[in-house]
Amino acid sequence: MKALQRCFSFWWILAIAIAIYPQSSPAEVPDSALGYGTSNLQLNDFLSASELYEKGNSLVEKGKYAKALIAYEAAIALDANYYYAWWGKGFVLQELGRDLEAIAAYQRATEINASDAKLWFAQGYLFYQTQQYHQAIVAYDRAVAIKPDYGIAWYNRGISFRQLKQYAAAIESYDRALAIDPNDAEFWYSRGNVLVMLDRYNEAIIAYQRTVEIEPEHVLAWHRQGMMLHGMGYYATAIAAYQRALEINTEYTYIWQHLGEAFYHQEQYTEAIAALDRVVAAKGNDVNLWIYRGDAFYYLAEYERAIADYNRAVEMDPRNVDLWIYRGNALGKLEEYPEAIESYERAIEIDQHSAFAWFNHAITLSRLGKYHEAINSYDKGLAIDPDNTQAIEQRQRTLILKEREYRRRIISNNTSKFRLVPIN
Repeated sequence: MKALQRCFSFWWILAIAIAIYPQSSPAEVPDSALGYGTSNLQLNDFLSASELYEKGNSLVEKGKYAKALIAYEAAIALDANYYYAWWGKGFVLQELGRDLEAIAAYQRATEINASDAKLWFAQGYLFYQTQQYHQAIVAYDRAVAIKPDYGIAWYNRGISFRQLKQYAAAIESYDRALAIDPNDAEFWYSRGNVLVMLDRYNEAIIAYQRTVEIEPEHVLAWHRQGMMLHGMGYYATAIAAYQRALEINTEYTYIWQHLGEAFYHQEQYTEAIAALDRVVAAKGNDVNLWIYRGDAFYYLAEYERAIADYNRAVEMDPRNVDLWIYRGNALGKLEEYPEAIESYERAIEIDQHSAFAWFNHAITLSRLGKYHEAINSYDKGLAIDPDNTQAIEQRQRTLILKEREYRRRIISNNTSKFRLVPIN
């Protein structure tokens, strides 16, 4: 969006000197042009539409858009076909937030002079800003038909296609823009973003690399490059990209979170926690943040801290089956088996088809010596995942333990029946 904004400054509007174009003949400003309640503009001091236009430009430079509008409208009152005044009027209306009126002014300018590519560009820009993407593309098409090497018009055309999710057409437009200006970082960055939407990740990485070669401080390109590498499993290089982004700006909390997640996948749990702590301090309203940090604490055997993070996560997402299972696992590590069983049972309540919940439930019941119930849970899980060899083996061990317990009880009972009584 930065390229869109930078291309439409006031100085750009004044790119073509007034002297190049035929001027209206000097004439007195009619009384109707003075009836705007702006005597302080001294409109009667101006004798021509071009002078009024120049006054409007001067006022725009000072940021006095309302007064500039009066000057442009006075110029139009003198010469209704003075299309630069219509163009100036469109610009200040846009700055004043009166977009529909601005579009009408630009359209009038192109009706008067349809051969000026910049006028079509200005119209396309405002159509884009008002989310009229089809109309924006039509206007940009007119601009590039007049001026085929109009790189920023090709770029904005591509952005409009992107908003319509016509990604192949967007890439085509970006490529035309880059053929004209291959050293525009924003062109490469936007091209990379659309390549991601097309699942062309390797090409997207190249586009982001090209972006940072041109503009080394482009934080978002470093971040996006990291995300692509992260998603492809190249965690070490993703970490380097995230860290480069954070060297430029440490305030992007979502980059700290992605850095933490990459450290986690790299099994660098201490570093993961340090990065995620930065996010917790800033916001902490993303459930994934608490899950990743909880998991990192779990793998560092800091089970109480893991449980605290899982508790925070289930408050935010109480229907998350996996969360209840993770919480149960941490409780089990602390040998808090009844609480662990409750956690697994919450998971089962949410999804009775979670084999993992049933298996963990069974393991914990077995640790409490509840072998019959444990076997029942194994059976429920194996009905869902019958090929889980680990669960099959654990069920067999539980059967053996159950049989041993049964025999121990029989022996114990029989011994008590035939216990010798001491003779006094």
